[in-house]
Amino acid sequence: MARLKRDGTFYADDAKHTGNEPNWHDWESLSNVQFGMKVKNALTFYAYYCTFEDLKKDFFSFVEQRFDKAEVKLVKKHYKSCKQTLTTAAKLTRMYNQGMPIEHNGLGSHKQYLEYVDSKFKSALEECRIYDLWKDDTVEEDIVEKPVRKSPMELLKEKISENVLSEIDVIVDSWSEHEKVDLKIMDLLGQNNVPANGCKFVREWLDIYLQDFELSRTLADDQAIEAYSYLSKRELNYICKSLRNAIEDVNKFEATKKKSRAPRVKKAKTAAAQVKNLKYCQSFKNEEYEAKSISTVRIPGSVEAVVLNTKTNKIQVYFANGRSGFEVKGTSIKNFDEKKSYQFTIRKGKHSEVLESEDWEKFAKNKKPVNGRVNEHCIILKVK
Repeated sequence: MARLKRDGTFYADDAKHTGNEPNWHDWESLSNVQFGMKVKNALTFYAYYCTFEDLKKDFFSFVEQRFDKAEVKLVKKHYKSCKQTLTTAAKLTRMYNQGMPIEHNGLGSHKQYLEYVDSKFKSALEECRIYDLWKDDTVEEDIVEKPVRKSPMELLKEKISENVLSEIDVIVDSWSEHEKVDLKIMDLLGQNNVPANGCKFVREWLDIYLQDFELSRTLADDQAIEAYSYLSKRELNYICKSLRNAIEDVNKFEATKKKSRAPRVKKAKTAAAQVKNLKYCQSFKNEEYEAKSISTVRIPGSVEAVVLNTKTNKIQVYFANGRSGFEVKGTSIKNFDEKKSYQFTIRKGKHSEVLESEDWEKFAKNKKPVNGRVNEHCIILKVK
């Protein structure tokens, strides 16, 4: 399947031989012969790279402007049965959509191409009407297959192959023609801004070449010796040394890129998002005392918090581990100082006195470590 560039034109992997997809920006300056040659070259290009599936969008968008919608819909329904009839017409519609004119100033009309498109559509329409008679009316319309989405690493590999590995191939070809050309791999990597995780593709490519040339240089493999028999011993030494140096440079470039890469900044959650799953007791009342919780949204980012567990009769005092304050994850308070934070048990009958005093140290005779957990029995007494 042909691939489209960002500008909407088709990739030409063999552009050296086929050229890029023809455009029609200069059609007004073309002579009649040049115009005909351009049409011929365009048809050859699409025949080389494209199938009807690649061109059907151009074809149907063009014929929708010239034929009845019901007729176009019928051809869309059964086009797979007659797409061989429509392939050349689809190429011409692609050319029209790319800017090829119907009328050419000074050279007259080129309507023969348009008439060809119309005649092929009409032929396909007659075929589709026959198919529609004996096909079940419940046949589903063509389901457009979703293009396979490439991973970021596959896209990176393609980019490096096009911009870096192809340049290495050119230099190796120059060596094969007895030209002494420097392989400036650092320049190639820098100009194309190759990331650290892309260096492995370049290193693997260089290593493949190095192994082949080394086998010939050391006379270790008969096939390699025969393949590079036209190169002298001095040339093989130069090539192997250049490739080894290039691999070392790739390693240095990769290490530099890794050092200069900024660490990933952790995205901070809002206070509301942190406490959405935090279970706590909003208010509590019994014969001895009454207590109400303050908003849990105040906990993230604060540096001190006091929690009362109404079931275990414990006061938990938390101090944050740094100026960034507490974090809440799930049903627990995080980032507290384990050495400074503590909990103690309120003696029976002392609840009102302790809560009114807020002098926790005065009553904390037997301190115990805290674990940060908050549940449906906990009252958030104080946050600052």
